[in-house]
Amino acid sequence: MLHEWENIAVFFNNSEEGRLLLSFAAEAAEKFNAKLTAICIDRSSDSRPYNAYVIGAAARQEVLEKYRTEQQSEMDDTEKLFHEIVGQYKIEAKYRRIGKYFSIDEIESESFYCDLVILGSPETRILPEGLTAEQILLKIGIPTVIVPAKWHAKSGEKNIVIAWNASHVVRKAIVDALPIIMTADAVRFLVIDNPDLDAKSGKDIINYLNDKGIKADIQYVESHDLSIAETIIEHAEDLNASLVIMGAYSRSRFTEMFLGGVTKELFFNEVPVPLFISR
Repeated sequence: MLHEWENIAVFFNNSEEGRLLLSFAAEAAEKFNAKLTAICIDRSSDSRPYNAYVIGAAARQEVLEKYRTEQQSEMDDTEKLFHEIVGQYKIEAKYRRIGKYFSIDEIESESFYCDLVILGSPETRILPEGLTAEQILLKIGIPTVIVPAKWHAKSGEKNIVIAWNASHVVRKAIVDALPIIMTADAVRFLVIDNPDLDAKSGKDIINYLNDKGIKADIQYVESHDLSIAETIIEHAEDLNASLVIMGAYSRSRFTEMFLGGVTKELFFNEVPVPLFISR
């Protein structure tokens, strides 16, 4: 039976990037007949606003009350944005607020009961304080899509690039991403700096996709003066790809931490194409 996404979660806020993320997630939920949970950070109860360092108890209280009023207004506008966007799609969706310092352990215990998490790029700062996309993926293990700031889907063919090295983590990423892979027009398996990779590698998956009417092929390339991550992005842009799929940490995380790696580079830098990352 084909793997399905039944529940999708998205972190968003009342900003242009937040609107983009919520729209991206709502469209995905409608397309894949999934329920959507839209999560925002509630700062209205924050007792330590950054501008509260004033002299005198009365002055501090005044600044605090003003800050809380502003944040409550922001939360109201965020909820209005939720209803505005969700109302454009035929989906079942719920709106949820979590605390500014909501911990990864709390997220793990709740698990959000979802099959996919949609996040913004690092500079959007939509997650709780100190929490990163990498932590969500590693701690909880939920497949994650990272959408770049100001991303707008291009019309025309839906092309997908898969960073392929025949590892088990990439194979699992493909299984996790099957719902969207099966909607693609073309899928490119990209092998970088590995000309000796077995030519039969991935053929079963490619043949399966071809049988389903999806144009799938494999390409061997060299990175030359670019990093592996830069090479993936370069070829994704050349193919006019709407998504890059990869497995996280096909080498050990210890090795990637000290030697650098594809996962690390893509997690912490802005990329022009949405990334689907699984482990």
